Amino acid sequence: KLRELIALKDRLVEARATPPAHLTADLKTYALSSLGSQFDVILIDPPWEEYSQRLEVAGDSAAASALEVWTPEEILQLRVDEIGASPSFVFLWCGSGATLEWGRECLLKWGYRRCEDICWIKSNCERTHNTQTLPDSVVAVTTEHCLVGIKGTVRRNFDGRIIHANIDTDVILSEELPLGVTDKPAELYSIIERFCNGRRRLELFGSDRSLRRGWLTVGKGVSESNYD
Repeated sequence: KLRELIALKDRLVEARATPPAHLTADLKTYALSSLGSQFDVILIDPPWEEYSQRLEVAGDSAAASALEVWTPEEILQLRVDEIGASPSFVFLWCGSGATLEWGRECLLKWGYRRCEDICWIKSNCERTHNTQTLPDSVVAVTTEHCLVGIKGTVRRNFDGRIIHANIDTDVILSEELPLGVTDKPAELYSIIERFCNGRRRLELFGSDRSLRRGWLTVGKGVSESNYD
């Protein structure tokens, strides 16, 4: 029954999805309010310092220097609070180290309360650079976390027009991408689409590789704009 439900949800999402929309923007200077919309779900994968630290630990200092890094304070200043509808959801990738604490601070600053933690378990951890210890960790890092925040009142047993709960689990099991690639598992998009019934979906810090039907993708790595 669960497989049938997932298949049905996937067909509905695909049938209703609009073409991918994308906007090239430097999020340090771009006013998110100029998007002119309130979004039902916002996916954010900020360039945390942890990503650069992994490259340093793996011995690739050149790649670490080339990778754009935002400070936690800069990420906190994103005006996500201005573009999130009520109710709405934020999915925030937070790595595995000290950035998890900063991620919780971000949700609080933006007006969201943390409700879930989706864990990405890297099945090829024995042969990746993440088996080495990061500067702020005491164990080998083989996972990453995506914090889920809710804004407004959502009752999972009654608000079926807003969410469809308990379809997916809070674990993603997949291989990590090659060293230097910070992309996240595509499975998360499907989890979000099956969970949140709202269709105004936004991804921040996206790139050409993350364009997806039914989503607006904003970031410096997007080649051109076709968002109206």
